[in-house]
Amino acid sequence: MTTSNALQLVQLGQLVDNVAESAYKGLQNLGQTLPRLPDEDRKRALLLHLHGTRQRLLRLHVLIEWSNKAAATKEVGKVLAKARNHADSIRQAADQLFFLNQELQASSVPVHDVHTARQVLETGA
Repeated sequence: MTTSNALQLVQLGQLVDNVAESAYKGLQNLGQTLPRLPDEDRKRALLLHLHGTRQRLLRLHVLIEWSNKAAATKEVGKVLAKARNHADSIRQAADQLFFLNQELQASSVPVHDVHTARQVLETGA
């Protein structure tokens, strides 16, 4: 599945497999290269590998924790979208009522005092 900004979605299980495989391959590579290095370089290479692997595993852990909450986040997004639709509808209705009120005020006929006018015509005063 591809989103509109061309990001590809990856299954969480596939991501876990990729991180574990990368850590394993890095460890195998270290196993082949470390014996040929001096003691200080071996320590440095091992430390760098362990630090990088730890960082990837921590990021994976955070991603897994977030994915557990993603369903709730998705529901909140739906509720917010629905609330936004309601707010837009209410705003549109209020605007229409305002313009209708303006039209009604402009088209109203002045109310004449017919009773007083009749009395003036009948009595002259």
